[in-house]
Formats: sequence, C-alpha cells, structure tokens
Amino acid sequence: MDWTKFNNHGESPNHAFEVMCNILFKCWLKKEYKDNISHFAFVNGSGGDGGVEAYGLLKSGEIIGVQSKWFPQKMEASQFKQIENSFYTAIKVRPELKRYIVCIPRDFTSKKMVKNNQVARDTEESKWINLCENINKEYPDVVIELWDETSIQEKLCLPETQGCYRYWFECSDVFETEILTSYQRAINSWAKTKYIPDLYSTGYIHDKLSSFTGSFEATKKKYDMTQNIYAIVQKLKRAYEDILRLQFPENEKALFEKVKSDISVLGEWLCIIREIGSLVASGSDIERENFEKKFELNCDSSELKDSSLHFSYYNHFHEVESILDNIEDDFEQFKRCMISDSHNKIIFLGNQGTGKTAGIVSEIDLMLQDKSFLPVLVQAKDYRKGDSWLSILTRTIVYQRHGVN
Repeated sequence: MDWTKFNNHGESPNHAFEVMCNILFKCWLKKEYKDNISHFAFVNGSGGDGGVEAYGLLKSGEIIGVQSKWFPQKMEASQFKQIENSFYTAIKVRPELKRYIVCIPRDFTSKKMVKNNQVARDTEESKWINLCENINKEYPDVVIELWDETSIQEKLCLPETQGCYRYWFECSDVFETEILTSYQRAINSWAKTKYIPDLYSTGYIHDKLSSFTGSFEATKKKYDMTQNIYAIVQKLKRAYEDILRLQFPENEKALFEKVKSDISVLGEWLCIIREIGSLVASGSDIERENFEKKFELNCDSSELKDSSLHFSYYNHFHEVESILDNIEDDFEQFKRCMISDSHNKIIFLGNQGTGKTAGIVSEIDLMLQDKSFLPVLVQAKDYRKGDSWLSILTRTIVYQRHGVN
C-alpha cells in the first residue's frame, strides 16, 4: 500500500490509522461473530485507552479487542515492547479478553540471506513470534493476532469496506482509472462479441444482482412488498372480525373457534411484518430467522363455504374466501422477496449462448453509469482455483498500469 496517499483529514497519522482500523475491526467483528455480539464500543483514548482502541463483548462473556500502532518504518525492540505493554494493560483492564488483534501498517521483515551467506535471524517476524510465545506462556487462552499491511489491504478491498478505502485513500486513482480501463479493455476484446447494448433488456440477472447488491430499486421493491402483504393480512383480520360478530349455531362452534384463533395468528403476523418493514427501510438484511414462525391458519375456505351462515351473509364470507385462496402464495412470494442473499457470492449457470456474459457486462455498464458500484470484470480462464479476490484485484490493477491485456 502507498501510505504517502493515506489521507489523515487533518488528524495525526497515528490517530487516523487508529480510526480506520477501528472501522475495519467493527466490520470484521460483525461478519465474524454475527448475532453473538452483545456490545461493541470505540474507546476514548484520552488519558489512555486501556490497551484497546475498540472491543466487542460476546454473549459468552468473552471480549475481542483491537490495538493499532502507527509504526510505518522498521520496528525496533522498543516498539515491540509498546505492543507488549498495551496487551498487559488490556488484559488487566478486561480479564475476559480472549482475542487480541494488533494492527501495523507494514509487513514484517523475515529471514533472509545477508553478507557472507549468513541468514539474518533477528527480524521483525522473529520478534513478533517471540512476543506471542511469551504472552501465551502466561495467557494460553488468549489468541494474539496480527493485522499487517497485507491483511489491512485485503480488508479494505472487501465490498462492505470500499467506502472506507475511498475515505482514507481518496487521492488514489486505483478505484477509478485502472478499473475503468480494465472494463474498457474487456469490452473491446474478449467481451466484444458477447455484448450488444442495443439488444439487451433487463431481466433475471438484473433482478438478482439488484437484490444481491442491495440497490435502491430492490430495497423499494421489498418495502412495497411489506406494505402490500401487511394490507392483505390486515384486510383478512378485519373480515374475520366481522364474521365473528355473527351468531354461529351451536353445531358450528368449532368453526367459530378456528376463526377466533386465526385472528390471533394474523395479529402476531402484523407485528412481524411491521418489524420486517422497519428493517427493510433501515437497510438491514432480512434473514431466515425472521421467518422462523410458519404462516399457518386453522380455517380454510371450504369450511367457510359449508357454513350455514354462508348464504345469508355471502358478502362477509366471500371477502375472506377470496383472500384465503391466494394468501399462501402471496406469503411465499413475500418470503422469497424478503430473505437476503446473505452469501458473498452469486453464480449464474446456463448453457453456452444463453446470454450470461451479455447480462453481466450490461449490468456492469449500468453500475458504472449510475456510479453506484465499482465492479471489476475479469475472465474466469485467466485465474486459477484458489486465487483470492485480493490477488485478482491486484493483478487487474497491475495489468492496467503496465498495459497488459
């Protein structure tokens, strides 16, 4: 990474680096521990930070903490001593600490050949290993983890932290020139015969990618769906309440109780749907756990049609029947629309010539025009199984800088 382009926004480099690492730590923590986090806090460093800049408290009572050290140059023994002191402060202040992450803006030097064919053994890497071993002798249950320059760069390249990269490295042209050039090269070479803008119309790929990326269009569709299903459930509940006011004969008390029970079920679902609507409006993901309660009603339309009251109160019953005939399908469609694409990958499969590449390239073109995302278009055959996204992105950037196709 080019730390000369690190924009500290008027703060000291040390403080700016701490803030950036805290943000990366929070994103990582939420992804790593999900619903197991009971509390998260950034620590006010005035007067000492207690050995951590930020920490997360898990429901198990364990604490995960992060400490950042702005050591951009080769580290000496005194700087490793600072890290050691910070750890002992952290474990003293928070004895529940089980994972301690240290952020350093450089990759450590390792063993190498020096003069007279000697191997340099007193390296930054060896000092770090010794530090961890000494701490683990005293605190074997605590994991000491290093986020070095490469680790930090990898986390900055993740989709959820792209805004963080832009903020701290806004002078860098990596996310503009090289990637835009990469796209132009692709559509002028291997993608040229597969993409004809005038012939493309949005469809399945567009809808899935909109949902996958959480676009405004997809979010609005989800929100409108919550309002629609809420109105349907509310209408059914009110229609049931109208039926319940009728005088049921003694031999139809079972039907009366079923309708009464369904009113209670519908009331619960109105609360759930209202909560889901709030999550959608706030941009939060909707997980399968939000639909743990199965949508089941006791009464079906055939029972209502068989009621002795049906003929005399046709309008009352007909409104309920028309909703019941479709509500399961309506609700299943609502559920499919709501549940987030929580995985970090999406694959489109299809026979050759069915328009997969054309669809992807067109969607990338739309993203670049809208400036909503900065997608990277690569050809699968150029990479091997096991290549990380960081290596793919790095190669893309390097290729553009050196004019390699």
